[in-house]
Amino acid sequence: MALAIDFYYGLGSRYAYLASTQLKRIAGETGCRFAWHPVASGALMRLRGGQPFRGESRSRANTSDPTASTTPRPGPSPSPI
Repeated sequence: MALAIDFYYGLGSRYAYLASTQLKRIAGETGCRFAWHPVASGALMRLRGGQPFRGESRSRANTSDPTASTTPRPGPSPSPI
């Protein structure tokens, strides 16, 4: 069974577009498969008060614990645009 990788991408994000151009090659080289998950970037920014990088990262909130996972938590369900 191929390794499944969740690919979260921001709708309209130039960085997500650039990353997406590499997925077919990576899948071909590794045999993995990607599950695409759109993220409404505007909704995330509203949740962060308009500042996406303000405050502590939720995925790295407990970095003092060496056994803590740094795997990002799934984001909110995308809202319709």
